[in-house]
Amino acid sequence: MAANRRPRVHFRGRDVHRRPHEGSADRLRTHHYPEDIESTVQEITGGRVAAISVPVGETEKLVIIIEIKKRGDSDQEAQQKFNAVKNDVTAAMSKSHGLKVADLVLVAPGSLPTTTSGKVRRAASVEQYRKQGFARLDA
Repeated sequence: MAANRRPRVHFRGRDVHRRPHEGSADRLRTHHYPEDIESTVQEITGGRVAAISVPVGETEKLVIIIEIKKRGDSDQEAQQKFNAVKNDVTAAMSKSHGLKVADLVLVAPGSLPTTTSGKVRRAASVEQYRKQGFARLDA
């Protein structure tokens, strides 16, 4: 039987998964698949999401990019909504996955690069993030 080859999120220079490491039960390594992280965020936001791992020196950091509509009658109301989304997502990542989000980027709908079938292109998202190519709504 072939091993599961889904892409993984790396955190602090290592794969992270939710299965006990062979040998010692006290040494847990955890794999967090992008699809699982994105699903958790989509339950909160309802929008398209990309969970990406961005290399920083010898480690990686978890970045979550969320497409979100700017709602509210004023900029202040919109900023309050953005802050609430950030707090909810950060708390959910910690509680559900045991991960710290290095950067949470809120962008307008249609900002994430997608395939012709509508799937998020994570590799292209990493490059766009590294080049600071996303127009952040929360900036």
